[in-house]
Amino acid sequence: MKKKISTKTVQSTEKPVQKQYNKTDARYWQDRILKRTDQGAYQVRLQMQGKQIWFNLGSGIASEAAAKAKEIYFYAKSNGVDAAIERFKFTAPEGSEIQTVGEFIRETLELNPRHKPLTLQQYVGCFRQLAFEIAIPKKERTKWEKAKFDYRGEGRAQWLKLVDGIRLEAINPESVRKWRVGKSNSTAASQIRQAKAFAAIAKSDDALVRKVGRLPFSDIKTAAPRTKRHSSLVSASGEKLAVSAKAQLAEKDLEAWKAFLLAFFGGLRKEEIDSLLWEQINLEEGVVRIREHTWFTPKSEEAIRDVDLSDSVRKEIAALRASSRGKFFLKGVRALPVKKQYKGYYRAKPTWARLNAWLKKQGVSVQKPVHYLRKESGSLISSNFGIEAARRHLGHADIAVTSAHYSDKKNKVTVDIPTAPISEEFTENTVSS
Repeated sequence: MKKKISTKTVQSTEKPVQKQYNKTDARYWQDRILKRTDQGAYQVRLQMQGKQIWFNLGSGIASEAAAKAKEIYFYAKSNGVDAAIERFKFTAPEGSEIQTVGEFIRETLELNPRHKPLTLQQYVGCFRQLAFEIAIPKKERTKWEKAKFDYRGEGRAQWLKLVDGIRLEAINPESVRKWRVGKSNSTAASQIRQAKAFAAIAKSDDALVRKVGRLPFSDIKTAAPRTKRHSSLVSASGEKLAVSAKAQLAEKDLEAWKAFLLAFFGGLRKEEIDSLLWEQINLEEGVVRIREHTWFTPKSEEAIRDVDLSDSVRKEIAALRASSRGKFFLKGVRALPVKKQYKGYYRAKPTWARLNAWLKKQGVSVQKPVHYLRKESGSLISSNFGIEAARRHLGHADIAVTSAHYSDKKNKVTVDIPTAPISEEFTENTVSS
């Protein structure tokens, strides 16, 4: 009689032998990384030279985090633990009172910095966005992108809670270096400069610096912004554009003509003209006074200035004043809120649109045609009265800005061949020197 053969698999009581990986293999590190917070990024603990240090690996993907752990380990082995900490980790000093992004923003704003509300809003927004992109893994960020703009629901509040809870130690040279991969140098540098500008506000307060221990982005270097010198797109003196504006705009579009007058001949900013009150124009003295008022805050201290008008421009504006009603220089179709809260809000928006369209027809094919008029004004003043006069005219804080962006040679600078023989005395002095 044949014995029946069982088909059941006999389970061995012996534990399977796990394959051992060398530390040079990223798979070795996958068993040694873990998530310690709800932010989704893996961390690893290294024990070297009698120290135990946790490193944030900046990724919620195990394979990426393991590769980073391997990189940190061998860097520390070659250069020392302190060097690895300097490169891959920011450690807040013991006793630091400010540990998170939200705490830093709140404490900095409490210093009441002398910046325009719009400027501060832009700085804070950029600071938060950078912290979000640097500290939160890309895979995790995707689900928060829509929530960030959910102002009606709870999405925005939840996004702010997430970002404000990010620890400042997550913003370090290594995490910033990784964030910059794939970004254009100019875009990344611009974002970092704005974030650094906000962090620099805290630098003015020694007590706050002690609370933080180390200012965010303080050790991040960026290249200086590239500047483009203004180059005239119209005739050498700008007269052709002014003549065309007088002939066409003054006859058909008085509001656009008024805006042109102060942008081209006065060098005023678009925002300054849009919010300008008639009472700020002294027609007897021929001066436009740029001052703060209920609906306007100057861009800087230097932007508070008196702009001189030529006699012909003064007379033209005086004639326009006689036929104008209302307190604003330009007619507006939109109510101007007290200290407007965001950029791009202009009460005379239709006027600016018509002036932009007209300028483009005249060959001013730049991104901001109205701002081009201000540059042309500064260039003309610089050519005739010098760079310092142009700086005061435009209201720049630093003459380097005027020199880099707005000055443009209008008049020819040449040396003629002498019509008379050069004297022997001049020749001898020149040779001997």
